[in-house]
Amino acid sequence: MIKRLKLLEQEKDFLLQGLDVVERARNWYLQQISNVNDKLDRVSKWDIPHSEYSMDAQHERLNFQMTRISEVNQHLNALMETSEKGFPIHMNLAVHQRSIYSAQKTATQTIQRLKNQNHALTEEIAKKSELITQLETEKSALIRELFHARTYPKKEPNDTTLW
Repeated sequence: MIKRLKLLEQEKDFLLQGLDVVERARNWYLQQISNVNDKLDRVSKWDIPHSEYSMDAQHERLNFQMTRISEVNQHLNALMETSEKGFPIHMNLAVHQRSIYSAQKTATQTIQRLKNQNHALTEEIAKKSELITQLETEKSALIRELFHARTYPKKEPNDTTLW
């Protein structure tokens, strides 16, 4: 009897902790939605231009955040579904097949996004390398001109005429 009471108290404590986390998560979601709405208002009013880098960084952050939120939602759904159906005999709270498909789809999307990002970065590196080569060539030409000018100074005529 005492063990059962302790187990029930422990379950209640865990549920209360979970409720606290869910409430904080709800507040976080609401804050994120508010932040996005503020950004939408600012962008639509002032049409603030963003560099490609900041857009890429924002895109990466969004993909990371969406993946994590999706995982959390899958685990919460799996927990609620198993709680509604009773505790499974095999004691497996793993995400269901549907969630596995979703995770595979997310992984495939992540791989494709990383491939696209890798391709874009490779192109950017190639462009920057070409620019570096061009600048080094120009630098060499300017150095040659400088040495040539020092070696063979131009003699300007002595013009002492006053206007």
